[in-house]
Amino acid sequence: MKLLKIFLVIALLLAVIVPASVEKVLCFYDGNEYLEFSESAKRAYVAGLSDMANTLIQYYEPKKAKKIYELTEDMKLGQTVKILNRYLEEHPEELHNSVAVSFLNAIDEIVFK
Repeated sequence: MKLLKIFLVIALLLAVIVPASVEKVLCFYDGNEYLEFSESAKRAYVAGLSDMANTLIQYYEPKKAKKIYELTEDMKLGQTVKILNRYLEEHPEELHNSVAVSFLNAIDEIVFK
């Protein structure tokens, strides 16, 4: 729930910062758009999501961050991309949502299964 509040704050900030000419404000890419990325674009996007998520989780939920770190410390970027791809393929009902939220859901699914 705390992470949801964090993302809502970020979304509101983006609504103020992003110019009015941009079609979407609440997310840059949804799951459908992400799945159309090239593999190199997926790697770059997931690297940014990982950096953002790790920073926010460490700051707001240090105990959860420790558990995530322990489970993912030997994980390579390519594996993280595969996890997100699989999550989106197995949850087509979420494809219209922000891929950043789906990324957090995929990590939560691994950590708290």
